Amino acid sequence: MSMLYTGRPVPLDGNRKFSAQEAAQRAKAMACLRSRGNTECKGQVFVGIFFDGTGNNSKWVEKGETQDQQALNRHSNVARLFDSYISDEQNGFYREYIPGVGTPFPEVGDTFALATDKGGGGFGYMGADRINWGITYIFDILHLYATGTRLFAGKERRDLVNLMSMFMLQNGSSYAAPQDWKVGNWEVPGYLTSAPENLRRQTLYKNFEEKLKAAVKTSQRKIVQINVSVFGFSRGAAEARAFTHWLHELLKPVNGAFQIADIPIRMGFLGVFDTVAAVGVGDVTPVTFGHMAWAYKTQTILPAVEECAHFVALHEQRASFPMESSTGWKNIGYPGMHSDVGGGYKPGEQGKSMPAWGQSPQLSQIPLIDMHYAALKAGVPLRTMEEIAGEVKLKRDFASDPRLLQAYNDWLANNGIKAATVREFTEAHTRQYLRWRGSLHAGKGSLLLQERFYKDASVSDKKDLLEADVELGKMLRDWRGRASLTEGQRAARVLPKYGWRYSPLSGGVNSLVLDNPFENQLSAEQKKFLGIMTDGPMPPAACVKLFEDYVHDSRAGFRVVGKHEPVFLTGGYARFRHVFMQGEADAPLNRLASAVAKRGTDQAEEMAEDAQAIRDYTVHTYQDARDRVVRGYHRVEKAATETAHRVEQAANDAADRAKREIQAKADAAKRKAVELKNKTMAEIRRDADEAHRIYDAAQKHLIRKYEQMETLWHKYVD
Repeated sequence: MSMLYTGRPVPLDGNRKFSAQEAAQRAKAMACLRSRGNTECKGQVFVGIFFDGTGNNSKWVEKGETQDQQALNRHSNVARLFDSYISDEQNGFYREYIPGVGTPFPEVGDTFALATDKGGGGFGYMGADRINWGITYIFDILHLYATGTRLFAGKERRDLVNLMSMFMLQNGSSYAAPQDWKVGNWEVPGYLTSAPENLRRQTLYKNFEEKLKAAVKTSQRKIVQINVSVFGFSRGAAEARAFTHWLHELLKPVNGAFQIADIPIRMGFLGVFDTVAAVGVGDVTPVTFGHMAWAYKTQTILPAVEECAHFVALHEQRASFPMESSTGWKNIGYPGMHSDVGGGYKPGEQGKSMPAWGQSPQLSQIPLIDMHYAALKAGVPLRTMEEIAGEVKLKRDFASDPRLLQAYNDWLANNGIKAATVREFTEAHTRQYLRWRGSLHAGKGSLLLQERFYKDASVSDKKDLLEADVELGKMLRDWRGRASLTEGQRAARVLPKYGWRYSPLSGGVNSLVLDNPFENQLSAEQKKFLGIMTDGPMPPAACVKLFEDYVHDSRAGFRVVGKHEPVFLTGGYARFRHVFMQGEADAPLNRLASAVAKRGTDQAEEMAEDAQAIRDYTVHTYQDARDRVVRGYHRVEKAATETAHRVEQAANDAADRAKREIQAKADAAKRKAVELKNKTMAEIRRDADEAHRIYDAAQKHLIRKYEQMETLWHKYVD
């Protein structure tokens, strides 16, 4: 069972000290690092790969800004750790920073604005290219270290990476398949060209390895061992985990260890912040789950990874950001939203972590300090805090305000929530956050406008905060109104729901229709979240202080095509974050069946409550009223059964159509895979360019599919 814990109190100077045992572990891991001239350690190569998160790119100047993210002090923890990694290629220390999806990455050809912004941010577009870029970097620098020349010349590396990734369909046109199927010897999750991509990638990497092996064998400079460490945030964390899988596919087990190109290799450390594997269509609908394309079956933590640290956001709620657990390793929980853990908020955003409070007053500095500490302990060649203090830029990047650290330590000591399973732990912390949010609507109006953080927010942030708060207030007022009905009012509303109406336009008994039996009643889920947000004691004062001063509102600040996540699909604030346990990849139709079953259960509970209200009412009324209720109940039961059959038939029909379409496209894909062998590199490059041009059409096709499913959902389930 995967457990979730919170971390340890942070010293108020922000500098964690090693215990004697930790210092010994660090010394052992670093035995070959500081003795660069020692012949015993000659040939050790250290490689750090850093996958940044969605929308995170330290050198990117975003629309409306005049400076890049690093200059604005809103670059992520991954970018900060990259800057602290020792770079000394002559002595075997290499590092590679890979910008997040949804941002430009010219090295792999990710420069098409529409595809980068909408496809990368929305669907994980060109994520496979980024993963392959990281793996080809290892081949390239090993060749460079051994021979003094690179393995790839000019744009060859980009061309090869695009070739390995171009038909992966990470551009958003992936299909949610009803079940796994096979193309050749490869098991795939039912979307179009995954199997050809896998075959193509494996074949190319085998060629890379043979060339590298030949070069290393004849080189005078020998490589004793390759030490790989990988970091990631958000989708970059999912890329980092997929990277370990794809790299591991290339490794050869030898005497309990691994080799690549006959060189010993170890994956010594994996450090990931709040993994989100939202690839393809995400977790925002009942029939999609975000584990498509390169995220399919690549998110487990492999035994070959020697050390893993996974830091989780405890208060994130957005449906588009489901969390990927890391079973077998500690999931350490930190307060705040997704980017309060992985970084990316600039000081003062939404009136939180104000610039006057310190050089880097963001809540994300605490997980940064802890990840830096964990990596150092595992032997990753990062600069120490003492070395960081001597460099102006790094000193700012790793700064921590004593007030922030004290607020965090107070929250840690007083939140009152004990370690539990990942789902139980995140839900317990979310309950505290929602109780505080609900308290802002305790009266007739909202108290948001009186809050310090709202007053200090920018004009655009105020707009986002207010819009989301108005949406929440409207929902709570509606729920309170429906929940506060007296017994008589409730009975008066319930009884007509089970009565018959006669339409004179139709005539005959077939014109008798039943009113909606669930109209104007709170669902079990609505009742639960109304209670969470409005009943019970307030969270401890230390929690409230952290919420007010440091924790952002990720829902308010997140928009898709200019709008917040749709409440009718996600529940808005009335939801717990979805957690995928390691290895979970729910089939889409199973997700639909579960959603339908849950809706049926909720309606059954509401019908039971209605029946109780009717009994209480009819005790004092006429016998014929009870007879009408019985007839109404049977009609409801019949209608529910017919609806369930229609939903099942519609789902089966949709599955059959999808299967036929996908099989046809799979056959075409296999033919395409054979044709690829005869294509020249120039033709392949033209195909890659064409893929960019057709992306917009593919995205529109996906949206139409989504709208059709939404219509089906409302027609048969609502």
